[in-house]
This record gives sequence, C-alpha cells and structure tokens, in this order.
Amino acid sequence: MLSLYPEADLFTLIYNEDKVKKLFPASRIKKVPSLTQFIYKLTKNQRFCLPFMARAIESLDLSQYDLVISSSSGFAHGAITKPETLFVVYYHSPARYLWDWTFEGRKDMNYSTFFKKIILVFLGYIFHNLRIWDYMASQRHDTAIAASKQIQLRISKYYKRPSEVIYPSVYTDEFEI
Repeated sequence: MLSLYPEADLFTLIYNEDKVKKLFPASRIKKVPSLTQFIYKLTKNQRFCLPFMARAIESLDLSQYDLVISSSSGFAHGAITKPETLFVVYYHSPARYLWDWTFEGRKDMNYSTFFKKIILVFLGYIFHNLRIWDYMASQRHDTAIAASKQIQLRISKYYKRPSEVIYPSVYTDEFEI
C-alpha cells in the first residue's frame, strides 16, 4: 500500500522497530502521541495497551488529510476524520479477541484461580465496552475492504457493513518450497 502512496504519512499506535524495520523504517513512522507506546516500551506486551488504544486512535488529528486509508485488525478503523475526507479501511480482521475468539484468550491465562477470576471480571468489563466502541467505530468509514471472504463474513456479522474483498499481496521471494 505504501508503494502506491510513497509520500503518505504512516501512523501507528505501537511501533516495535525490531519486528518491522525492514518494511517500516523508523524514519517513515509517525507515532500516535498516547500512553500506548509508553506502556508497550515498559511491558513489551501490547495486551496491556488495550484499554488505552481506542482513545489513542481517536486522539489522532487527521484533519489535514483528504484521504485516509487504515489497515486494521483492531483499532485503526476507529480514527475520526472530517466529513469530506474519504476514509477507507482495509480489514485484516475485526478484532478477534473482542468477537469470535474472546473466550480463547482467557483459557491461556496461567494465574491462580482467585487472581484469574478477578482478571476475568475486569476483562469482561473492558471487552464489553471495547465491543461497543468497536461497532461504533466501524460505522465511521466510507468504504470497507476485507482481506478475505472469511473476513468479509466477520465484517458483515459484527459491523453490519458491506465490504469488498481484496486479497493481501504476498512477497513470494521470502518463501522457499
């Protein structure tokens, strides 16, 4: 996508240069000013950032842009744009941990029973509110693009929105058979 818009600004809520510097060098990145990057640097775990990500993406000032393209698997579709801005979202998936996989992640928790119950109550409250936010955020964009037919079904089910399927490009040079 960046090759189509080589001069485009690139924003992210969390940036880990070690993982993505080959595709997204630090010189191209504009970090969203929020608690998320700070928390991620402290914990090295993006799960601890979840309660702050909705607010972080909404705080991003995109008022100078006439076109915004978000690549989203969690929160990027929640950006707020001007009414005249064309807002396109490429969905890798609606946030699986909020919707169809919400109970899978809870099974992996290795805590004592008492502590786990407290965390599950807290997570239930956070996830409930994030699902409400996620649905409302999905209504902001003008066009939805799904990464696959399966993702298209999830967008329809959870967001009640139509979408077009455009399969992601794959760098086949990186693979050997």
